[in-house]
Amino acid sequence: MNVLIFSTNEDFAVHILRCLSVMEIRICVMGISKFHPIRLSRYCNNYYKYDLHDILGEKENDSIVNKINNYCKQQKIDVIIPAGIEGTLFISKISEKITESKVFPLSKLDVLELLNNKWSFEELLSKNGIPSPKTILIKDISGLKSLDSELKSLNMEFPVMAKQLELEASRGVVKLNSSKELDVYMSSENEFNKLPLLIQEYIPGTDMGFNVLAKNGKIIAWSIQKWYPGNNGMEFIRDDNILDIGRRIVSCCNFTGVANIDMRLDNRDKSVKVTECNPRFWGSVDISMLGGVNFPCLGVLMTQENIEDMSYGDISCREIRYSKPKALISEILRNMSIKGIDSSSLYFLQQIISDPISYGYINMMLLASRIKGLFANIQK
Repeated sequence: MNVLIFSTNEDFAVHILRCLSVMEIRICVMGISKFHPIRLSRYCNNYYKYDLHDILGEKENDSIVNKINNYCKQQKIDVIIPAGIEGTLFISKISEKITESKVFPLSKLDVLELLNNKWSFEELLSKNGIPSPKTILIKDISGLKSLDSELKSLNMEFPVMAKQLELEASRGVVKLNSSKELDVYMSSENEFNKLPLLIQEYIPGTDMGFNVLAKNGKIIAWSIQKWYPGNNGMEFIRDDNILDIGRRIVSCCNFTGVANIDMRLDNRDKSVKVTECNPRFWGSVDISMLGGVNFPCLGVLMTQENIEDMSYGDISCREIRYSKPKALISEILRNMSIKGIDSSSLYFLQQIISDPISYGYINMMLLASRIKGLFANIQK
């Protein structure tokens, strides 16, 4: 089988690539980077660069559609998988014009846009009685002038979270601890404080994630991840309350495809509140694979054969613990032992061995970025 990852975010595409690599699949990538480590991966058989601007205009660009079809024909592509939110929205938009391959299971464009927009998603949650943080939408300058009174009317106290409506991967998400910090943030020259803007109650607690593959409003496969403090790793758990919330979200919009739904476990009353939805693949999708749920491969199989006879929702992640390499090494050095360490945490060693050039280059880039940030802080 030949699969094409149509990417607007190569960092996400790498994780999809790793999931697909466990099957006998030839993988190609259409991406936007002049150079990215994904090109060096032993699992990437061919890389084709296109211009991101070709898919972002309101008018459909027939030339990029033709490029996709021609590339699929040339490479004998069986299935196209989108990576990144722009790529997911675009492939959904043009899915009926893709003639040379099948498309990974996707919802219609209007459903994806509803879920991706943080305000329309909040309205969906409110309409269906699904718990979420108190949230305000600031549309214009007049909204800024009345913000203090709106916060008071909702009994919303600081800190609060400021968010752009449609950015992904936590870009532009800011925690503001006081009214003064909010005023300074809004009055500064900042690419992320442009209106409209979401102001959301900060929930003290633990980050949770509900990951799902669904078809026509019914769950095919799922996993629930709970992040460690400091974002140093995660554990995969079973929680009937979170599963029920996920089912309600998937059902109320008749969702098809993959999504990562962000939640917070509130330390104050142990309730779960839904914060946002990413109706696309996410950065830890290959960690779910370690627990037995390979979302990309399952979706590919859905395009190739009828799985209606499968019991919906039966494919779930077993309980595992995963520590990021830095945290894992620190733990081993602290205890001078690997006793008690979940084998899933050694996944990075498998990547070093199986895909050394790509994996090594990615980590060199991360290290360089951290050093650059360190020097920037010193200069300040």
